Amino acid sequence: MKRNILIFLFILLLIPAEKGEAKNEISAMESLTIELWPDYDRPSVLVLLTGQLPADTQFPATVIIPLPENAQLNAIARIDDRDGIMKDDIPSAPGPSNMLMFITTDLQFRVEYYMPYIVNGSQRLFDYTWLSDIAVNNLQLKIQQPKAAKSFNIKPAAMDIMTGGGGLTYHTFPPKTVLPGQSFSVHLEYEMTTIQLSANILPLQSSDAQMLVSSPQPATGTPTNWTTLIIIVGGFLVLIGLVWLIMSRRSQVDTHERHSQKTKKQLLAKFCHDLGEPVDETDKWCGQCGQNL
Repeated sequence: MKRNILIFLFILLLIPAEKGEAKNEISAMESLTIELWPDYDRPSVLVLLTGQLPADTQFPATVIIPLPENAQLNAIARIDDRDGIMKDDIPSAPGPSNMLMFITTDLQFRVEYYMPYIVNGSQRLFDYTWLSDIAVNNLQLKIQQPKAAKSFNIKPAAMDIMTGGGGLTYHTFPPKTVLPGQSFSVHLEYEMTTIQLSANILPLQSSDAQMLVSSPQPATGTPTNWTTLIIIVGGFLVLIGLVWLIMSRRSQVDTHERHSQKTKKQLLAKFCHDLGEPVDETDKWCGQCGQNL
């Protein structure tokens, strides 16, 4: 968290300011898909916003989008164009009232947050409104019907109803242009006779379940186990130290032994009693003065 905040502040410093506002602030989005997944993996509504910025966007770009006051932010990330999987986190900061501000260097992004619904016995009620100063050229709404929901109603009614992965039902609205300051609202209500989340019913291989990624995907390949590596390197260094210590002590012992032998040999050598000069052990008299030994 601290690292993300530092990165965000660093990027802010790189963006020139003009009249107190950051440059490259996005005023329009090419497309925005809003998905509502009630009772998916929590007893609340998961909101997924998948945005596409205009192709001529200058980066880094500042994006400010609505964030409901009662929303619990879950993730902000860039997404892969090929499979829609979230790649890495995008640093964010609180924007104006009920707004979320983040800076991105990619055309596509995803924002995830949870919102509570109203519980009235077995009935669930939920209202969602999009209202922003950013224009959206193609805004599309998709609503996932909970697996265990009964009497699922949407106002206004969806245009198409289709079945997706895991047998989940999706209610989709046709794309539309939403101008700055123009609101778009939808109302959901359904019955839940038993508390059962869709994610607990779906098979793990469901493609729709795979689309929900609350954290960035790890890089491909085998991750490095730094703890094991440090232990191995440390053990190797200790082994080298022990070998060096043993060799040093052995060298000192050998040197001491050679010195002792030399001293002992010097003590046992014969000398001339008059001159004090060394003579061979077999000599019977001194070769210089003739003194008997």
